Amino acid sequence: MFFVRQEILFSRLTNSSNCDIIRIETFVWSGKMLAFLTFIEEYSQQLLYILIGLALFIVQLIFCFKAERTFFKLLPVLLCLLAGIAFLICVFVVEGWNALGFLILAIYCGFAVLVCVASWIVFGITRFFKR
Repeated sequence: MFFVRQEILFSRLTNSSNCDIIRIETFVWSGKMLAFLTFIEEYSQQLLYILIGLALFIVQLIFCFKAERTFFKLLPVLLCLLAGIAFLICVFVVEGWNALGFLILAIYCGFAVLVCVASWIVFGITRFFKR
């Protein structure tokens, strides 16, 4: 089984300056060719953020329910918080446009901490109703 990937650049009819890339993947499997169109649109980045947040939420919930010690339950929150603080320090240390990149990374880490806090809230609610 192998596949051939071709990329075609096209512009939308409504706005000629906005271009999209269509990837045409042709899979050859047991002598038959199957073509799939994969569209790359503006929603792929938001979908990536949602999937990363969902994965972090699930990992934090697993740590909350399965870990015996409190340190291991707090480990994802602490790692995200330490990374966010490190990026925030880099904002003030680095000069130029690189500071903007570190600021964006610090904001992402802040959202990751909020996702961990949301999973802690879900954990607390389930513990409250179990009693």
